[in-house]
Amino acid sequence: HVKAGDPSAVPAWFSALKNPVWQIRLDCARGLALLAKPEDIPQLIEGLSDASAAVRTELDAALRRLSSLDFGFQGNAVEGARREAVDRWKAWWRDNAYRFDLKAQ
Repeated sequence: HVKAGDPSAVPAWFSALKNPVWQIRLDCARGLALLAKPEDIPQLIEGLSDASAAVRTELDAALRRLSSLDFGFQGNAVEGARREAVDRWKAWWRDNAYRFDLKAQ
């Protein structure tokens, strides 16, 4: 059992993002919004395709916290608009991942 503020919970939260119960995924996404690290960015970006708008919104909050950027992702937007924002996140990561010292994390 891990506590909400415990960074060691992050891997378990990513695993739980596959849970069919959206409330469980939302709790995990909220924890990730607070504790995710730069090496988690690719998984956070992939999570933006979650079926729940609330989960998508929390994962976007994590990305904005880590990057200090906002690519206009809205968890409750239509799919096409979300896809465009996800593409912007992916392009940003592809072009900027090298700026993060991921081995030191």
